[in-house]
Amino acid sequence: MSIRRFEFSTGGSDKFWEVQLDGQELTVRYGRIGAAGLSQTKSFESEEIAQHEHDKLIAEKLKKGYIEAAATSSGAAVARNATKLKGVLEQLGLDLSSFEKVMLEEDDDEAKRTSANDSFFMIDVPKNQAMNYWRTLRGLVEQTGYWPIFTADHNDLFEFLDFNEDDPATVLKQAGAIDCNKWIAEKRAGDADLFREAKENSSNGWLPHSEEENAAHVDDFYVVSSMGNVTLKMILCPTKTPWHVAAVLHWGGSNDGIEPFEHTAMHKHWNTEYGAEPVCVTNSILEFRVAKPPKTKEGAIALAQEQFVYCPDIVHQGCETIAGLASELIHSPRWYFWWD
Repeated sequence: MSIRRFEFSTGGSDKFWEVQLDGQELTVRYGRIGAAGLSQTKSFESEEIAQHEHDKLIAEKLKKGYIEAAATSSGAAVARNATKLKGVLEQLGLDLSSFEKVMLEEDDDEAKRTSANDSFFMIDVPKNQAMNYWRTLRGLVEQTGYWPIFTADHNDLFEFLDFNEDDPATVLKQAGAIDCNKWIAEKRAGDADLFREAKENSSNGWLPHSEEENAAHVDDFYVVSSMGNVTLKMILCPTKTPWHVAAVLHWGGSNDGIEPFEHTAMHKHWNTEYGAEPVCVTNSILEFRVAKPPKTKEGAIALAQEQFVYCPDIVHQGCETIAGLASELIHSPRWYFWWD
């Protein structure tokens, strides 16, 4: 007998759901993170039927964007709290005079996202210590409930996003219905000539850096390094889950028409396979830190083919070939996407 716990801590929601299977009895407990929650127990005709219901319920929660977490006896995990976030930033020594809530055009009586726990916050971070602060705040996500990202121009970014469209829960539900392998195949078929041209040149440009060379540039993110100011704008997104960021931002609709739920599905896929986590977001750039990059040429080529389908501009206006992109991806702790 074991308990499995799942949490949805994104946007305005901080919910947990637990399930316990004991023979023919299935017990679920659910509620707001930090509260004891409600409990329900149901008996089934056989252990097989109970197991089937157990697995079906878990699959449904995962499709909705719930994340498995450690089970507790009281639902006492930390809920998102803006006041606590501010306290953490103060303890880190950041200048709180720059700390502010992001005021969106939709912050009115008709807005879908108006509560403090559904809001974005911003703070200026010293450029020479930016990635150290990012790593620290990334490590504190479970305590704060906010995911840190850098941006080049926050006004430009938030003007680009359509916050009056689907809320994060809707985007995540849509993302949960996507089979990424099928999505990639369909995109590839839709751009057959484009992909054929890149594939024909896939053997050109294979000049990989070593693992040691890549490790020496682990913090060389374009948005961080290209800014000329002494401070960078860090946005604290209301989510604990890295691949939820695109859903929270409602990021999408670029010139190739990829929607927020499609970005979200691909980010989940890459987070699962490669440990990819967003670090920088602008209205045309996404940058990720990667914990488990490909370590073989074959693996790097396969990933490069996926990324080319997802963002053709990084090949056609960048490294020019699939092999060139693959040589940048092997052993690399950083990913860069740019849509013209």
